[in-house]
Amino acid sequence: MEPSGLSTSIASKLPVLQSAACVLAGLLFVFYLVRPILSPLRSIPGPFLARYTDACECIEVISNKTLWHFIENMSPGAIIRYGPNRYNFKDLEAPKIIYGYNHSFIKSSFYRPFARPGQENWSIFSIDGPKIYSQLCRYYQSMYSLTSLVSYELYVDKYVYLFKQRLEEIAISGLPIDLAY
Repeated sequence: MEPSGLSTSIASKLPVLQSAACVLAGLLFVFYLVRPILSPLRSIPGPFLARYTDACECIEVISNKTLWHFIENMSPGAIIRYGPNRYNFKDLEAPKIIYGYNHSFIKSSFYRPFARPGQENWSIFSIDGPKIYSQLCRYYQSMYSLTSLVSYELYVDKYVYLFKQRLEEIAISGLPIDLAY
């Protein structure tokens, strides 16, 4: 059998394709290896694998361990790396700075699944733009002010009392209680 013209042309180009694939794989490997080394955040401590992959976190979850052994030994205000471009802040003021009213940090893609599908992203939890987030915060600010919360207290007390009374009635009657429903 004689090889067809198509198979011989592919066979003749195979070494070129193999070398191009090897060069591309090498460049990707070097980029992946060098990027964390040149990162301005390279000095942040954490497990070695956390610089390159989330495998460290997966191993800890599978082995039922957490990064607490790192976090417990951190100094106040310290930062720990637990994945590529993922950090944990021990400082109690960090959430105010990161998620505060006039923050300049953009939320990561982690929050996108919490948005309503097929509609504008108008949930205060899933919005990622700081300008729209601050506008929404101003909109909800009066609702959660201390004066408003104190005014809700009477209603909360009333319904807690009713709930407690209903639970006592059910307990006295001896009926089973399904709190999941």
